Amino acid sequence: MRAYFFVNNWLSQIQRGIQVAHCAVEMARYYARHTGVGETRFLDFEEWADQHKTMIVLNGGGHADLNDLTGFLSQGPHDLPWGYFKEDRESLNGAVTCVGVVIPERIYEKARMVREGTLCNSKDELRDPRLEWEADLIDRLNSCSLA
Repeated sequence: MRAYFFVNNWLSQIQRGIQVAHCAVEMARYYARHTGVGETRFLDFEEWADQHKTMIVLNGGGHADLNDLTGFLSQGPHDLPWGYFKEDRESLNGAVTCVGVVIPERIYEKARMVREGTLCNSKDELRDPRLEWEADLIDRLNSCSLA
């Protein structure tokens, strides 16, 4: 398992790291308060935090791009733990600065294989909405550079 954090491109390098920390704390607080609700998400977040702790930080675009990503994650047919952090109105006018999602090895390995050209990620061949959603997630992972 790895946690992928998509950060706002308009921030400096140090600010990006700080926003990742804010997002990780928000996720931890959320899943600590919501034990039993979405049990798989809680258990997966707990497993990542206890056993893995790997964090990948990606350039996620601007506020609109990160808002789009939160919509994608909130509406998808998945049980991945995820969360976001946005600044208050006084700091950055409520801009979303980081979105995080914990991803199992099967998905990030598929993303690697698609990048390397050893696996096709054609959504046309996928009929299962969950697999189509995962293909979209893989496209998003592969379209973002390291921050």
